[in-house]
Amino acid sequence: MPYILVRGNLASYSHRYPWRVLVSGLKAADIEQLTRFASGGYCDDSTIVYLQHPCVVLTALEVLGYKVVASSSTSVKQDYNEYMWTMRKDFAEPEPEPPIKTECTSFRETNMAHHSKEHSCSSEEVSSIRQTFAQMEFERGIWFAAQQDYINRVKYLLTKGALVDRVDSAGYTALHYAARNGHYWVCKLLLDNGAYVNAKTRAGNATALHRAATQGHIRIIEYLLECGAKTNMKDADGYTALHRAIIADSISVCRILVPLTDLKITDKLGRTPLQLATEKGNEKIVSLIEEHQ
Repeated sequence: MPYILVRGNLASYSHRYPWRVLVSGLKAADIEQLTRFASGGYCDDSTIVYLQHPCVVLTALEVLGYKVVASSSTSVKQDYNEYMWTMRKDFAEPEPEPPIKTECTSFRETNMAHHSKEHSCSSEEVSSIRQTFAQMEFERGIWFAAQQDYINRVKYLLTKGALVDRVDSAGYTALHYAARNGHYWVCKLLLDNGAYVNAKTRAGNATALHRAATQGHIRIIEYLLECGAKTNMKDADGYTALHRAIIADSISVCRILVPLTDLKITDKLGRTPLQLATEKGNEKIVSLIEEHQ
């Protein structure tokens, strides 16, 4: 059969095995291609266990020619959801669609040594469809890869046509995640592939510069500025990136932003950068701003 079933959790399974993914229906040639991944052996004659994050296994299977044709999720127990993906290997000519199943099936993880499974169709085990697909989309999309510094996956997704400025369900782009988490090379890759440097988050109206300034990521700030980041843009609180740097007590970031920012801009409470620094009692930042006024 050209179809395989992939089952796994997006949260850690245990301290010893952070993730556990079960793949059913793989042929010997495909299993051979996946030998570089740590394996926990076989659950049964047709199911092999990989001790990897589902995104890693799904990406590897996509490289082998498999594509996701269906997905679902079940709540196995509190704080633990299992996700299931049906994948089909691409062929030169179209393959018939898999039959539509009318019954639901859930898989309950048990001790690996016993390799046992339980199945049930309780409606209480079915998670919110909206929440499930939003989380699955994030985990498999460019946002999670950018957030976690998985630069090779970011490259792969971009080559496969992922939109560099697409926002996730929360209204963030991949650049927002990479900038906040300090992943310089991912930021550079995204910007070099056309990411809009001044894109704002949906709710907070924050740019990548705001987020990098909050965390004190100097190298990223410098590259964002090189790519045209605007220093006078205000977020939902009326803060410029300089305001954010002052709140974070980051003198090194302030040294970069003070000469480039309009020091008369006020936040929602009517405070200029100097007034905010004075209020916070940071004398070094106060002196720095006064030197440039």
